[in-house]
Amino acid sequence: MKLPRILLASRAAMDDAQSTPLLGVRQSYLDCVLQAGGYPFIAPRIGDQKLMEDLVGMAHGVLLPGGEDVDPARYNQQPSPHLGAVDKERDACEFYVLEAARKRGLPILGICRGCQVLNVAFGGSLYQDINAERPHLPGHGLGDDFEHAHDIRITSSTRLHAALGLESAHVNSFHHQAVKELGKGLVANAHDDTGLIEGIEGTGPEYVVGVQCHPELLVGRGDGVWERLFLSFVQASQKIRS
Repeated sequence: MKLPRILLASRAAMDDAQSTPLLGVRQSYLDCVLQAGGYPFIAPRIGDQKLMEDLVGMAHGVLLPGGEDVDPARYNQQPSPHLGAVDKERDACEFYVLEAARKRGLPILGICRGCQVLNVAFGGSLYQDINAERPHLPGHGLGDDFEHAHDIRITSSTRLHAALGLESAHVNSFHHQAVKELGKGLVANAHDDTGLIEGIEGTGPEYVVGVQCHPELLVGRGDGVWERLFLSFVQASQKIRS
């Protein structure tokens, strides 16, 4: 059986001031896709919608990883003083990828920023900074890759609940932004104890799931619970492959 091809959106990083950016994704994402039975490949950042659509045409599933803040202009807001770094070129590429993936009915998994991109692409909005707009929420934006920062409550009868098989789960937390108003055709699949949305998914038959935590890092430390999320995503992509 051939492995389903999983397209991962890339991000830019500079190794020195004189060079062009390095494009790629963290190894932990690739490891999780491989471990779950997928064949990962990385999308270059091309500012051409047709070329990005062609790339998506080679894939059986799309993974949007973490990274910079989404440009608030995409959800009709002015930048907050607390807004972090924005990469408009990355935004453009990922929105092209999402549009093409949705047209093809491909499974989509969004992680942290990827969850936020999903929500905005479906017409939703974000808290530009949780601490500024919803102060005193504990456990968000911690810096330890593997630390269990807080728990989330998982909504029953959702894809996330079916994947993990749990009513609650431990998560790490790096995000200073979060879903505010849900996009059209999305539901929340998880909340923290204060009611802040910690995950979203589509209401249609297609596999569209986003989570605010970084499950790839938890899997890397041996957390079998979050490994199930990648398994469910790759299994959905295998159905497209078949």
